[in-house]
Amino acid sequence: MKPTTTVLLTVFLLTACTPAVSPLTEQNLSATTASSSIDTAYWTEQPYCSSRYQLRLPSHLRHGSTHIDYNGWSVMVMFNDWNRNVRNINEFKSSGEFGTDIVADTRTLIPDRAMMQVTRSDFDWDGRYVKKHGMPYEAYLYFKLDNNDAYIVRSYFRIPSDHGKTPANWKAKEKELIDGMEKKFRQDFLNNLWARQEFEVPNRQGICLIGGFIADDGKKPFTAHTTVEFAKQHDMSLEIMHGDELKKGESTLLQRDIAPKKAHWQKSLKSQATALFVKDRVPLTACQVRKN
Repeated sequence: MKPTTTVLLTVFLLTACTPAVSPLTEQNLSATTASSSIDTAYWTEQPYCSSRYQLRLPSHLRHGSTHIDYNGWSVMVMFNDWNRNVRNINEFKSSGEFGTDIVADTRTLIPDRAMMQVTRSDFDWDGRYVKKHGMPYEAYLYFKLDNNDAYIVRSYFRIPSDHGKTPANWKAKEKELIDGMEKKFRQDFLNNLWARQEFEVPNRQGICLIGGFIADDGKKPFTAHTTVEFAKQHDMSLEIMHGDELKKGESTLLQRDIAPKKAHWQKSLKSQATALFVKDRVPLTACQVRKN
């Protein structure tokens, strides 16, 4: 079996935005890898924006992320799955059922871009669980960006029972809570969300998603695990873990020297012409490409 290599890059959210990587030119590639044959067209790097950070990676790549936590929200990414999700949403709306749950409301928030569906558990109001905890509801926000990927945000709320009976104002309360959930979805996602080209780096603070960007103040909590695979390097992948917290006294990413000049592995990386690790790390106040 051919061995595979996984390069792990842990990114700490302690800087305003992204460290930029100096371009790896054909001249310095040949200088550091004189004995190797390098496909410089393939290794011509492009700005790659992920989370609050910018890297420079080969343009022929495939990226992915399956789960994101942003400002208290849980976000799932389903690749090339938007059309299927829309079909399911419409089928659930027509049948009134979402698996074993009941569909309470379905709304189009942005035509062809964002939908919301709310379900409630098919429990009786006099049941032991509902008496104690209230009737459980689940709210789903579905949105797409500059591709066919489906982003799904899931949230919850409950409506208390009236001592084991159906509340007299149940439907009014249900509508009020669904309206409130829509407002939160719009405030935290849709109002500050826009599509983004693959190698576009927005010139402001925020979160880079695959095919999109969420503008914010740069301080909202964000954790994710993303993966990058390269078209001609199937035995290697780059995994980026965003959101780990530094220990007290530990240096930040911009302060850290991850590749000391005398380190043996630094020479090895250079010989493979991988531009995955940063040589020049410059703090930026917004996500933008550093021009040399």
